[in-house]
Amino acid sequence: GATPPEITELGTFTRLGTKDKPVVLTVPANLATIENYDRGYWGGIQAFETSPELTIKWTKITHVGGPAGPNSYVGVYEDGDPRYAVVYNNVNGNVVIEDSYISGTSDDAVRFLGGKCSFSRNIVEMQGSTGGECVNIKSGVIGVIAYNLFIGAATNGAKTSNSGGSTVQCNVDIYNNTFVNCGYRRTKAGRGGSINIEAGARGQIYNNLIVNCRYGLRLVSGSDLPDTANTKYGNN
Repeated sequence: GATPPEITELGTFTRLGTKDKPVVLTVPANLATIENYDRGYWGGIQAFETSPELTIKWTKITHVGGPAGPNSYVGVYEDGDPRYAVVYNNVNGNVVIEDSYISGTSDDAVRFLGGKCSFSRNIVEMQGSTGGECVNIKSGVIGVIAYNLFIGAATNGAKTSNSGGSTVQCNVDIYNNTFVNCGYRRTKAGRGGSINIEAGARGQIYNNLIVNCRYGLRLVSGSDLPDTANTKYGNN
């Protein structure tokens, strides 16, 4: 069938709700049910390399993950891949997602592929079918993941990796977050957890509360070893 719709961002995109009147990006009420949490009805917000800034505050985004088509974001998706609720991909840009709610995604909820980021005071729940992260950050990103609540992630609430080929090292601080019931839908052996740092990524990981997750903080070993000399952690 036809490729499900998405919001394609080539310039600046701003979604500013309020606590009392949040912006809602979802599907019809008869589809927006718990049973359909991972069905993937639409294609999310796809911010391309030309986007200087993406700002989302007091916004609810649900039931995302509609499959990419042959002309979807080349280099990010292959035909048929589930799309993420939010993608940002400008190493020289700024992305802010704060005070928002994301639920019901087929794979990653958010993936940052470049830019300076703040992902703070959000709630992400019912994310991923058999894999994927609430926040998945690659090379080219510097920023913070702080004061969020992650509930029921398929794999991790937060994952950082320096994969992706950017000359800017992935450097993200992860602090004062709460992770609940994460990692149990991940089908691959040895995977599934709460916080995952890998493949040359660095950052400071402190004061996170990890409750009933499949694994705690994980610094991957072997070929996917993070930048351990510059990764600090404690009080988790």
